[in-house]
Amino acid sequence: MAQALSEEEFHRMQLLELRTQNYQLSDDLRKNTTELNAVRLKTVTLEKDYIKAQKV
Repeated sequence: MAQALSEEEFHRMQLLELRTQNYQLSDDLRKNTTELNAVRLKTVTLEKDYIKAQKV
């Protein structure tokens, strides 16, 4: 028969899960921020190239 978790054990497990999720979300945010900055730089480059091409 399975033994029920005590309230303290449940809260510890919940805290561990939340911390794990927080680390994952922080990592996702860092990756997305890096990707967004790269896309912004590429957009600036493409806009400059487009303006140059229009002048030709």
